[in-house]
Amino acid sequence: RYFYESFANSEALLIAAYNHVVGHLHEEMAAAAAAAGDDAEARLRAALTLYFTRLKQHPKPARVFLLEISGISPAVDAVKLDAGRVFSDILVPPMRDPKHGDGSAAAALLSVGMVGAVISIALRWVSRQYPQAVEDVVAIAAGFCRVALTEAGHRWDQRLP
Repeated sequence: RYFYESFANSEALLIAAYNHVVGHLHEEMAAAAAAAGDDAEARLRAALTLYFTRLKQHPKPARVFLLEISGISPAVDAVKLDAGRVFSDILVPPMRDPKHGDGSAAAALLSVGMVGAVISIALRWVSRQYPQAVEDVVAIAAGFCRVALTEAGHRWDQRLP
């Protein structure tokens, strides 16, 4: 019996593969952020550095799971959206949003926009075969995150609990 026969169809296999790869990446990003301590900027940079480093180290999975997976099916798109929420929580763990209120729709949209900016940067970087250094890409992505978080009322001198 072949391993792929364990799945109902090719979509289920793709979702399982995506969840495995992205889940492992998220675990590594969370560990990198945690190792950076309670400074929000250091955590953000550590998670982004790990993310972009792994994309460059593993170009084939990066290409498949960033560029080629979009629009395959509504189920695959839903899995990608859920992964985006986890990605956001790793970059900046949920915290009180003084400007928009806890759990506000505005804060949620800012979070989605932040992740969208990072993923769009990654898409372009991967599709162009990594023309910039990881450090340069991290600096640009972190800048977008800072703008979104500042708009949400995040204070950069604030420490995590």
